Amino acid sequence: FYDAPEPIVAFTRNWEGKTLLCVFNLGLEELSYKIPLNSTVKHVQMDGFACRQDNNVLHLPPYSAFFATVE
Repeated sequence: FYDAPEPIVAFTRNWEGKTLLCVFNLGLEELSYKIPLNSTVKHVQMDGFACRQDNNVLHLPPYSAFFATVE
């Protein structure tokens, strides 16, 4: 898990040599969150989640999730 202000939850998961960044906004308001990695991340589009990524800053609508592969 990474340090993140409530109500954001951020962590990575590793499987078969690949890393996935997972960031969730569990709150009622849109929030911004700086990606806590020095690596390149590639957004994985998921239906139903309208998150935006501006370089290393995420913009997360209420009750949304962001997923990205870490390179």
